[in-house]
Amino acid sequence: MQEIISELNQIVSRERVIDDPAILPTYLRPASGYTPDGSEPVLPIAVVRPPTTDHVSQILKYANDNVESIEFPVKKS
Repeated sequence: MQEIISELNQIVSRERVIDDPAILPTYLRPASGYTPDGSEPVLPIAVVRPPTTDHVSQILKYANDNVESIEFPVKKS
């Protein structure tokens, strides 16, 4: 997990990667915590707030190449 967070930090900068366990539960909302089988939502290991579409593209490429399973819920600011 730490390797994923480190790579995200390099892509978008540390300020845009939220991995504080005290803050992550605030992202458990119906849109981000939806589970089709009705089970409890899973706490994310990090929340990334990419500033540009280029950053989004880099994150998706990294995830596609390196992460077995990942979800990208969108929370509007």
